[in-house]
Amino acid sequence: MYIRLTTASSRPRTAADEAGRYLNSCKGNITQEALNLIMFYHNHRRFVDGKRKGKAPIEIFTGKKLKQHWVDLLVDQPS
Repeated sequence: MYIRLTTASSRPRTAADEAGRYLNSCKGNITQEALNLIMFYHNHRRFVDGKRKGKAPIEIFTGKKLKQHWVDLLVDQPS
């Protein structure tokens, strides 16, 4: 019985270790431009469900509605 419990509890740990190994392998390889794109996406995408459904974080923060989809906003920005 003890062996089964140990084996069953080690599976989530193994999965977490594998995920951590993947994330550590790309440590230090992300550029500032990539981080800016991730931040822009996170702040301008609309929530799909929940009490904030249909609103983007930037809309909640500023109180202003977005006029375009986040991809259109990204394309229209000057370089």
